[in-house]
Amino acid sequence: IQDMEATAFALEEALLAFAKFLPRTVVRMLLRNNKMHHLGMKPAEVGIHFSDIVNFTGIAEALSSTQLIQVVGEYLQEMSMIIISTGGTIDKFIGDAIMSYWNAPDPV
Repeated sequence: IQDMEATAFALEEALLAFAKFLPRTVVRMLLRNNKMHHLGMKPAEVGIHFSDIVNFTGIAEALSSTQLIQVVGEYLQEMSMIIISTGGTIDKFIGDAIMSYWNAPDPV
């Protein structure tokens, strides 16, 4: 039982470390589809998307911090819902920007 517990703990630690380099949704999909042992690279056509708020600095200077947080939160929430609903994966948020991609690791 101690060996099983130690193995489970090591697996959990490895998955948390792996999730630092890939979005958690991708790690979950790889686990769910039993593809962790097939990791590697292969050529693929992917769509990559970057977006941010036009004139963010000007907007930030004109709004209070509370208003700015609300505006950015609403923007990122709406963009996230669109990306996810179309089969995209959110790679990262960078301030007011969002980076996402489609067609990897599985085709959309």
